[in-house]
Amino acid sequence: MQQNNDQDRKEKRKAIARNSRLRWPLAYLIGIPTALLYRVSYEGLENIPREPFFVVANHRSLLDLLALQFKMPRWVHWIAKQSLFSIPVIGWFVHRLGAIPLTRDRRDSRAVRTVLQLAKEGCSIGIFPQGTRVKEADLNKVLPSGNAANLVSRSGLSVLPVAFAREWKLFRKQRIIIGRPFKIDRPSDKSRQKEEFSRIMMDIMRKIFALADLEWQPERASKYGSEEQRN
Repeated sequence: MQQNNDQDRKEKRKAIARNSRLRWPLAYLIGIPTALLYRVSYEGLENIPREPFFVVANHRSLLDLLALQFKMPRWVHWIAKQSLFSIPVIGWFVHRLGAIPLTRDRRDSRAVRTVLQLAKEGCSIGIFPQGTRVKEADLNKVLPSGNAANLVSRSGLSVLPVAFAREWKLFRKQRIIIGRPFKIDRPSDKSRQKEEFSRIMMDIMRKIFALADLEWQPERASKYGSEEQRN
């Protein structure tokens, strides 16, 4: 009996919080002061669609999520690394905010199923394809994962590109730019899907950085080439 109860508790911890009463009050309680203290300007809010979407963004800081969510008409379930859920207080916080745990060092079928189920239910989702917070000096060194483009494509949701223009510094103006949504088509050549999704993701990241007037030139971009180079 005790073993069954422990298993039930584990399953509840793994379940995604869909309707927490705390999340919207927290979003405003934290988001508004963050926007004021970091002098955030929001550009392209009119591009946010009414239907569910898949936010794809560059990642500067935890402040990215805090400053963005309260401006969204829908709750965004962000994909977050599994290790965050094990940290006291922070783990509880990210769980209550409906984050999706992802194990990064192996194929995480559970996370994929969760994303696809949430999309089917009409939820919006968010992902940082570079997989980690990236410092200004490392922008061209951290490549996005092609698996992110694959996941977005499988979800059937439109990509909502979002750019965080610069590193967060207190009282220094920050820009958050939201681009126009678009769809990702699945590659027709199944034998080259991995390479094609990597190329697609590279091009999406270029578009995201371009929103912030940043020229993104990853050191290994030539491995796949951009869409423009192939046409």
